[in-house]
Amino acid sequence: MPTVVDASCLSAMLLNEDVPVSVRQFLETLSDAEVVVPALWFWEVANSSHMAARRARTELREVFDQLSDLRDLNIVVDDESVARAWTTSIALADQHRLTVYDAAYLELAIRRSLPLATLDKALARAARAEGTELIGG
Repeated sequence: MPTVVDASCLSAMLLNEDVPVSVRQFLETLSDAEVVVPALWFWEVANSSHMAARRARTELREVFDQLSDLRDLNIVVDDESVARAWTTSIALADQHRLTVYDAAYLELAIRRSLPLATLDKALARAARAEGTELIGG
C-alpha cells in the first residue's frame, strides 16, 4: 500500500536507532511498498544522515552507502506538494503548531488519503487530529 513516509522514519532506519516495533516492521517492508514523499524529503534524509556523520555517530562513507541503498525503494515524489507549500501546508502548520516541513507530509497524507509513517510526536498528534491513519508516532 502506498504510504507517506517522513524523514524521521528513514533516518532512524539508516542510523539503526531504536524505533517502536510497529515502525520497525513497517520499515522492513519498504522494499515492497510505494513510498510517497514531498520533494523536500530527499534533503531532510540527506541532512539528518550528514549531521549524524558530522557528530561522529556514523562515518560519511557509510552515509553515502546507506543513501545509495534508498535508490532501490519505490519512491514517488508528489509534485503537487510544492504548489501547496504556501497555502495548505502553512495553514496546517499554523493549526497544529508544526513546522511547514512537517506539515508538508501531513498535507500529502490528507490529500491522497494515505497512511503517514512518522516518529515525530507533534506530527503524529496532528495526524491523529486530522483522522489520518498513522504508522508510528
